[in-house]
Amino acid sequence: MEAVGMLRDSSGRYMKPYAKAARPCADYVVWLLVALVAKRAINKMFRQIELH
Repeated sequence: MEAVGMLRDSSGRYMKPYAKAARPCADYVVWLLVALVAKRAINKMFRQIELH
């Protein structure tokens, strides 16, 4: 987040629309990673249940 702030300060007016557009994309990427990790954890749990 610090890098985004630095970019916004250095190029000011030009970076503002890009920063606004990039925030939802960043949120989407974070949700995607969380979903992948959760999926892997659930798969591991199911495998352990099947083994027992």
